[in-house]
Amino acid sequence: MTFCGKLAEKTGLDVRLPTEAEWEYASRAGRDTRWFFGNDPSQIGEYAWFKDNAGAKSHPVGQKKPNPWGLYDIYGNVCERISDKYSRSYYSISPRVDPTGPSQGTNSRFEYKVVAPRSGQYSLTARVVTANYHQRLNVSAADADSGLVLEMPFTLGQWQESQPVTLTLDEGENTLRFWRNKPPQYGLAIKDFTLTPVK
Repeated sequence: MTFCGKLAEKTGLDVRLPTEAEWEYASRAGRDTRWFFGNDPSQIGEYAWFKDNAGAKSHPVGQKKPNPWGLYDIYGNVCERISDKYSRSYYSISPRVDPTGPSQGTNSRFEYKVVAPRSGQYSLTARVVTANYHQRLNVSAADADSGLVLEMPFTLGQWQESQPVTLTLDEGENTLRFWRNKPPQYGLAIKDFTLTPVK
């Protein structure tokens, strides 16, 4: 993710890891065999570094043969990194063209009780580390039906503050509810939240 972020800054392009579906498509290079080179596993040493030939270390890219599309090290070597996750049943229900990967749904829910010294508006920020772009967290207060969206920065592995949102709190105890409902639903660590009265 750090590499993607630095490359994006340098080129001005939106750089990201491939989805699992994109990686699978690129790794097969249009073939319907188990690997792009066929179904015989004895050939994999010609194309990939793995446990039996890597000497327990990574190797510079391009020392093995590429796949038919010119992609080197599509298997093995460091890691086959993707931006979503693999789900065995996903492709039986996904769109046939450009599937975006399994959704995490709305299972990321939590709440906190806070005590406001007086009624009014409060600024809320989160201190976070993100491993993916476009991370967001919904928040609502005082049993509001809809929530505000905390947009998270892409932090390149460093703790950073999110952009603030303004909540209206009642004097006394309030319940803050947080949830996520748009993929990607991973790649976000929260250290703390800060509430500040708006003057």
